[in-house]
Amino acid sequence: MIACISPRYCNLRLLMESYDVACKYGINWTQRIAALGESPEQWPQILRLIPKWHENAHTGPCRTLNSFRYMPGGADTDGELPER
Repeated sequence: MIACISPRYCNLRLLMESYDVACKYGINWTQRIAALGESPEQWPQILRLIPKWHENAHTGPCRTLNSFRYMPGGADTDGELPER
């Protein structure tokens, strides 16, 4: 389980993921985890968010539902750090 690679993260409840196609990557996530023999309930809640620079490539509803701008605790970042 990725959330428990380090004991520091074993109690992680929320993970904010930054990925330019995060909206598509999350589709069928629970089925893929279950196919690996993992229990999706053991994973933290994952917010899949689109980095701000990539938002214009997404449609209106996708842009607002998956934006760092509207997520509590996420507005201070642009989500682009993994690509720098």
